[in-house]
Amino acid sequence: MNEKAANELQLLTKLPEEEVKKAKTEEKKDNPTLGVIFFTLSGITFALNFIFAKVIYVNKPQTSALQVLVYRSIISTAIMIIMINKNLKHVMWDSIPRDKWYPVWARVIQG
Repeated sequence: MNEKAANELQLLTKLPEEEVKKAKTEEKKDNPTLGVIFFTLSGITFALNFIFAKVIYVNKPQTSALQVLVYRSIISTAIMIIMINKNLKHVMWDSIPRDKWYPVWARVIQG
């Protein structure tokens, strides 16, 4: 964030100068190492995708392309569910105070 943008942010939001400095330091930085790792992982997953499709076609030659697409979508959906729900236990269980469990369970059971 440059100085002009920081000054505009301070004027628009009327924040104290300390909070503007904090916002500047919290700006996300580029991480080229992480980018290379993700790019490499995507290449590996594409290669695995083609390898597994070939294995499926060799083992069952009558497999249609639609069936392979269904297999791909099932696997990608499972991976996305795992990636999205990594804080599920904290959100659904750990963050609920003990005194609120009975009202929550009553609402869940009632529908």
